[in-house]
Amino acid sequence: MHERVAIDFAIDDEAKIYDVKFAKGSGNAQLDADCLEAVLGASAYQPRTDLKGEKLQLGIIFDNQSRLGYVNPASRKPKDTSSKTATVNFHLIPLTVLERYPGLFNATELLADENIGVISAEPSMITGTGTALNKEIVEELISIYNDKWVTFFSRHRKATRKQLLAIREELRRKY
Repeated sequence: MHERVAIDFAIDDEAKIYDVKFAKGSGNAQLDADCLEAVLGASAYQPRTDLKGEKLQLGIIFDNQSRLGYVNPASRKPKDTSSKTATVNFHLIPLTVLERYPGLFNATELLADENIGVISAEPSMITGTGTALNKEIVEELISIYNDKWVTFFSRHRKATRKQLLAIREELRRKY
């Protein structure tokens, strides 16, 4: 089976992501959420002084022919939710921390159940895209990255494990 996800988005001069649109979804909510999380957490995004208040339009395509790692979400243990609720898992501390702050965590720690949060919403597809993600879930993931992580990364060129764990605990209380 050949699954492909295409995401268009804009990035501003502070490295915050806006205007996320699924040009093509896989039909699998968790796979689409994982691709969105990869876009949001990519360590390549740095503040850009050349944008001067403008937004840069970008797009990324993910497919199962790529040599990128993928953790099977079936191995994760989501919180109990009713059958009327759509849920996706996400990393409370994003995987980009491995590159931004080398040595504070290892991949096993960030892929562990303790670092997985769950976002729940009423199930509904974003029409015309093939993604099974609810718009509310997409907006929540964007909010977590823009409000928590991008802000933290821009203020902390160096960070401690304790600082990152504090944010994780704050997010865990909500998710």
